[in-house]
Amino acid sequence: MKRAVTGIVLAGGASRRMGRDKGFVSYKGKTLIEYSIENIKCVCDSIIISSNKVSKYNNLNYPIIKDITDPIGPIGGIYSCLLASKTTDNLIISCDIPELYPATLDFLLSNKQDYEIVVPQHDDGHFEPLAGYYSKKIIPVLEKAITNKNYKLMDLFKQVGFKSIKISEMPHGSSQFKNVNTLEDLM
Repeated sequence: MKRAVTGIVLAGGASRRMGRDKGFVSYKGKTLIEYSIENIKCVCDSIIISSNKVSKYNNLNYPIIKDITDPIGPIGGIYSCLLASKTTDNLIISCDIPELYPATLDFLLSNKQDYEIVVPQHDDGHFEPLAGYYSKKIIPVLEKAITNKNYKLMDLFKQVGFKSIKISEMPHGSSQFKNVNTLEDLM
């Protein structure tokens, strides 16, 4: 079910291990960015794409948001896109998680309650920070972190209303969180 939520697809990573722009890498007949858009548009009523390569993504017909910061990793894209978002509620996914189910994204939204960030957590304690719910209310905390040159999302989680949900409690389990970072991951 679509909600008044903005879907933010992070497609601006350096892709050093892949050796090329991940968004346009083909996986099982589609590009990674196509998977991300298909998955998030099932849940969100608007979509924006985070990338500093505007001309590469223009043909997708969604707004492309460039980082307004220096290159500082995902936190720069998250900050820039939250500023551009027209909704308080936002789902953020990285384009390198092609098998993420819309039901999982809907599950994250259904569990946001009064939290400002909700992300999946593996049984080993590892978080999936680039597949989560982020409220626009965290913008002042992001600004402070960026001003202080603290670009770690884990530190951000400690400063806001944060909730993690065990992946084992989510629809479809952990296999959907397989990241595609290298050409070998496409096999």
